[in-house]
Amino acid sequence: VACAECEPGRRRHREVCEECSAEDRGVFAIFLFALVGLILMVYFVVETAKPTSSSKSTLLMALAGSQVVLTVQQLSVFSSIALDWESPFAEILHFFTWFDMDFHDMGFDCVGSWTPFDKLSLRAFLVLICCAI
Repeated sequence: VACAECEPGRRRHREVCEECSAEDRGVFAIFLFALVGLILMVYFVVETAKPTSSSKSTLLMALAGSQVVLTVQQLSVFSSIALDWESPFAEILHFFTWFDMDFHDMGFDCVGSWTPFDKLSLRAFLVLICCAI
């Protein structure tokens, strides 16, 4: 696939273009609902929490959780590198491909036609868009 682009009505899945199906649009809808639910949950927690009642252990758990997320993201990036890893590490990396948040797997390409600039902008500013909401 030249420049990792597929024809309209098709999506990239593990370096191969596949025909879009209803399931792909469903995955996109589930992603949107989960994103809105997560935003509402964070808003509710922030609004109802009393800053004076939170302890240092809560902050420590949040920092530890962010370190786990960072490690999982790094391992999913390592799994996308086309190298022949040794046996125990290869299976570990294969497990972490489940946590790879690839926008192609979420059905973005099946919902509409996106220019490369649109895709780059969405990837770069998705976190800021969620924070703005």
